[in-house]
Amino acid sequence: MDYQKINRYYWMDVTKFIGIFLIVLCHFPISKYTAKFLWTFHVPLFFFISGYLFKETNTQDFLDKLRFRLIQPYIYIYLLTVLLTVLLKSDFNVMHIGSMILGLFWGTHSYPDFINSALWFLPGLITVQLLYFFLVRKAKLFYFALLGVSVFLYLKAYLNLFFSMDLALLGLNFFVAGVLVKKYNLVDAIRARSNWVFILFILSFLTTIDFAYLGNVWYGGKHYSISLLGGLVGIVMTITLAILVETISKPSTFITYISNSTLFIFCFHVFSSPAVKVIVDALAIKTMIVSSLLATVLSILILLPINEMIVRFVPELIGVKRSNLTTR
Repeated sequence: MDYQKINRYYWMDVTKFIGIFLIVLCHFPISKYTAKFLWTFHVPLFFFISGYLFKETNTQDFLDKLRFRLIQPYIYIYLLTVLLTVLLKSDFNVMHIGSMILGLFWGTHSYPDFINSALWFLPGLITVQLLYFFLVRKAKLFYFALLGVSVFLYLKAYLNLFFSMDLALLGLNFFVAGVLVKKYNLVDAIRARSNWVFILFILSFLTTIDFAYLGNVWYGGKHYSISLLGGLVGIVMTITLAILVETISKPSTFITYISNSTLFIFCFHVFSSPAVKVIVDALAIKTMIVSSLLATVLSILILLPINEMIVRFVPELIGVKRSNLTTR
């Protein structure tokens, strides 16, 4: 591990750790209000992180990076999911297999045989990065035009469009927010004023709670502005919580490892979560949230040895270059 790098970006590792934990948790039984609370911000958080980590580069380098880090992993993971599904379900119907493979080109789970519901995020993020790099980055007018299209789709409840275009346009707002926060060093400004962090966390936490009473505002609220503001406030809450963790504890290599494994966990918890649920249900834990928290931890942990094998032998599957493995 490069410990200097861990210290410099540890708040980001903690943020990603919190984000992926909450993503997995939402796929286990939780109260309706808890689900509303988490769906306010946990998906927007990952669009924001992608925007924050975006780096200016030339067109060729951008396309090469996009292909290696997102497009290839999307194709590889989708096809691997098809293979695993065929083997686990012993479904060797050629027509059905072909139908599942065609879902790769649709890019959203509105397609009946889109085989891994979590994978909608990758086409969505690919769309966001293309829109930002070739349009928004060059002229603000494009952003407002896309915002208008996004509001229209939202108000008309046009969901699960080709290549997750509807969610991508909403996610573009959070991606742009990440770019701007990085550009103006807002996170560093907050970290430099430790007395602000706790206050910001409490205020954003209470505000996110209030937004959650309105429902799943990620894409199911009555007003576009509420979806946007709810996500942004929830992101502030998560980042300030991460900064608080950073200030009171030493960097954890485990948290950093989970942060580096986010893509793999995001895409494959659809396999580990059902398996873990059977085990946890057998324990007959009466408190739902305790049962779901335990299941979430186990769902992530059982993926780590598999992730380690992927990183060691086929890192390209999750968009990792072999030359980068020494710093993991």
